Amino acid sequence: MRRSKEKQGGAKRKTHPLELKLQVLQQLNAGASVTDVCRAFGLAITTVALWRRAYAQGGYEALFPKTPGPAKVNEAAPDPRREAVIALKKANPEYGTRRIRDVLKRFEALPISETEVRRMLHEAKLLEAPRPAPRPAPGPRRFERAEPNQLWQSDLFTFLLRRYERVYLCAFLDDHSRFIVGWSMARHQKEFLVREALDKAIAKYGVPQEVLTDNGRQYTAWRGTTRFEEELRRQGIRHLKSRPQHPQTLGKVERFWKTLWDEFLSRTVFASYEDCEKRLGLYVDGYNFQRPHQALSGMTPADRFFRAATHVRDAVEAQVQANSLRLSQQQPVQKPFYIVGKLGDQEMTIAAARDGVRVQIGKQAPQTFPLTREVADEERSEEAAPAAADAEVAQAEGGAGRDRAAAHADDPGSAERTEAVTDAIEQAKISRGHYYQLEERALKAILTAMEPGTSPGRPPETTTRLLQLEEKVKELEADKRRLERLLSMTRKVLRPGPMKSWLGRPSSAKDGRSALPLSSERRAGNGTNSPTSSSDPSTR
Repeated sequence: MRRSKEKQGGAKRKTHPLELKLQVLQQLNAGASVTDVCRAFGLAITTVALWRRAYAQGGYEALFPKTPGPAKVNEAAPDPRREAVIALKKANPEYGTRRIRDVLKRFEALPISETEVRRMLHEAKLLEAPRPAPRPAPGPRRFERAEPNQLWQSDLFTFLLRRYERVYLCAFLDDHSRFIVGWSMARHQKEFLVREALDKAIAKYGVPQEVLTDNGRQYTAWRGTTRFEEELRRQGIRHLKSRPQHPQTLGKVERFWKTLWDEFLSRTVFASYEDCEKRLGLYVDGYNFQRPHQALSGMTPADRFFRAATHVRDAVEAQVQANSLRLSQQQPVQKPFYIVGKLGDQEMTIAAARDGVRVQIGKQAPQTFPLTREVADEERSEEAAPAAADAEVAQAEGGAGRDRAAAHADDPGSAERTEAVTDAIEQAKISRGHYYQLEERALKAILTAMEPGTSPGRPPETTTRLLQLEEKVKELEADKRRLERLLSMTRKVLRPGPMKSWLGRPSSAKDGRSALPLSSERRAGNGTNSPTSSSDPSTR
């Protein structure tokens, strides 16, 4: 019974001292038999045989007892996913494992699971040990509408702006997609705050079928009707009200208020009321179009509101699979590229594919349009027929083979040119035929540019017209210089001086003639006119 307990407990392996091993080997080397040595020292034959074999293979050092320790593990290549997880967690400490998984999958197209994220964070000591949760209470009854604009939820929220100014918010949230269709902000909580948010939402996204609110005085009244209810009746919208003292009915919009406070309001300092309103609008846009939502399987509210979640998920999953292959080949990952919208009443998705651009409209089969890249087409044609292309180029250049060594055998600079061409091909990582095609194209462009009346990248008619305009500009500049010379000469002639008579003598009162300009006298006498000056400012 005792022996069985020792076996169950796992007895430790017996180790022999180094002196005993040396004595046994010394007796064996002296000529004693293995049986006599084992009987004398009380050892098993297999143990002595192991010592002899270890001494023969490794010498004296092989007899030392082996110290137990962890097995050596080969260091693997660095995982880019681990670096992305740790960087995202350090930049956003409030992010959880599922949030990190959704963000990396959405914006980096990295294939990673929540379990892997949790393991990486534990290894980096960035994840706190979870607290023991109490026994959960019975879960609430959950509901969700099947289509957008079937039900909107609305509620009010208040906070202190700069710790002394009370501000109120009202929001309308789509029940199906969690999309914020409308919101308003004011320094009061009157009924106008709610109607302003409703009018904005209806103007942008249409009329919903139902609106769910609480029993606040902005929404309803115990006696009579409010203006909000009158507006709903006028628009043909059914008004649903939650049970008193039961905020779980409006759980979706209540959860939005918590997200708004945790991610934006509690960590932002605003300069003024207008600054708060402007930045709040930017946050709502980011919440609708950029923030992955856990209740929507990592999609954004806009993906579901505009009925594009399926197309976006397909585009993201395709890029995730492509990056999985790249990671296995230790290649850099690529971020997803896609455009989602509506073409009439049908959804449209444009996403990057391996061979071009993938376009899908509605439920039709996707179509792939190849990219019209000149280099890609040339490389594809060279892969199909590299030998033919090289032969044609070699024949056009007067060569005889792939490297055209025979055509330039007598040229003393052929060896240097061949070496330079080879270096250029290796640096550009292209084939020899592709290099000669590029060289021929460059020579044609140079010859075209050297022709008179033409310019590279511009039709001949445009170049001729530009030359004519340049000649016209030169003529106008010459006329301008000529007119400036005439103007300067006229200014010299019209320079102010003493008034002279038509005979050249200064006029005076003794002659009985008035101090009129000569031009006036001659106009009165013989009708002639010549440039002169006058000392009277009124006659100039």
